[in-house]
Amino acid sequence: MTAKQMLQLLWARRRLFCLIFFSLVTVVTVLTLIWPKTYISEVSVVIGSKATDPVSGMDANDAAPGGIATQADVITSHNVALKVVNKLRLAALPIMREQFEEATGGEGSLKDWIADQLLNNVEVKPSRESHVINIEVASRDPQAAAEIANAFADAFIQTSLELKMEPARRQTAWFQEQLQELRKSLESSQARLSDYQRTHNVAGTSDQIDIENGKLGEISNQLIAAQALMYDSQNRMKALRQASAQQDRLRTLPDVLANPLLQGMKADVARAESKLAETSERYGRNHPEYKSAAAEVKALQAKLSHEIDTVGGAIQQAAQQSSAQVAELRKALDAQRIRLLQIKRERDDVDVLRHEVETAQKMYEAGMQRATQVRLESQLDQSNIAILNPGVAPTKAARPKVATNILVSIVLGFVLAAATVLGVEFMDKRVRSAGDLVEFAGIPVLAEIPRRRRRDRLPPRLFRHKPALSLPGR
Repeated sequence: MTAKQMLQLLWARRRLFCLIFFSLVTVVTVLTLIWPKTYISEVSVVIGSKATDPVSGMDANDAAPGGIATQADVITSHNVALKVVNKLRLAALPIMREQFEEATGGEGSLKDWIADQLLNNVEVKPSRESHVINIEVASRDPQAAAEIANAFADAFIQTSLELKMEPARRQTAWFQEQLQELRKSLESSQARLSDYQRTHNVAGTSDQIDIENGKLGEISNQLIAAQALMYDSQNRMKALRQASAQQDRLRTLPDVLANPLLQGMKADVARAESKLAETSERYGRNHPEYKSAAAEVKALQAKLSHEIDTVGGAIQQAAQQSSAQVAELRKALDAQRIRLLQIKRERDDVDVLRHEVETAQKMYEAGMQRATQVRLESQLDQSNIAILNPGVAPTKAARPKVATNILVSIVLGFVLAAATVLGVEFMDKRVRSAGDLVEFAGIPVLAEIPRRRRRDRLPPRLFRHKPALSLPGR
């Protein structure tokens, strides 16, 4: 269908088109004028983008994209709406009671019903490029819209504080229980350490180990010296036993040669023997001088033998004493080693117990620090949310929009009227031009009589000018 055909169709059914068009526009205009006016009050709240926690000193970023969406959901929550109902005391208004009875028949909670009605009239619009959230409240009373909008902002700030403080309060109670357990663990560890030190008489210092190590080294040195002395005594004893078979070899022993008394006695024996030799040359064996010299030699030799035997006994006694000393020092060295190992083992046990005490102390201190922080957070009545623009009573109604509704009704009326005309024409097709005859009937058009103008169809008396021609005699 061409535009010309469309215009011909609309003109042909202009009465129906005008009826539908003006009826819709009239109805929409009347409804717009009689519709109750709705006022919208807007409150703007800003969420700090770089808030710092005054307790921990860490950044608390609640203004992230996900955080803004969360805050918007908090504003439209039932909890916030209930706070608004309680703050404005809406449940005490008789009109709210009447509306509740009419809507629900008295079933359910009045406050919950009012809160749901408020949420139906609240719209939250987060800003895309900033940290500002706009709260719009619609009401038929402009003053009520402003009061409800401001109440929603205050309830939102209060709810945000509760969402931060309530978990901290629960954590505070939990931390108090944990601190009691940690304190008991610390006291138990300290008691075990004290009991062990008192039972084993352990001071827990490294000085004692150093002292015992010194004693061990001293005993070891003494043992080395005693072993050297024992080996020397054993060698002397071995030489003594070998020389015991020959009497003359005893006198050549180093101990005998190094003994000044024996050397003096040997000199006395040598002189006495020299004297005896001289006397034997002068006198006979029965001479008193000879007998006296022989008795002197014999006495000196007996005394020398006795002294040599005494030296041998001293060697044997020294060997026995050195062996006994080495045995005692070995026992003392073993005992000192055992003592040192015991002290080290006790020291290790003390270190383990002390480490348990230190660990329990650190856990208790960490728990105490965190408990203090959580307790302060539970008492912190501060928020990074502030009201940027409070709500005011609007002077102009936001709905209905008269000009917009009338303009929309004109457009819709035109479209609806045109669609109706097309529908009627589709059910009752007519030939309105030569083109329609050719298109629908397929009959060629030989000639077309032009439509007479309305002016041509009027009676002659309606013409204001005289006819161009007049018959003579008439």
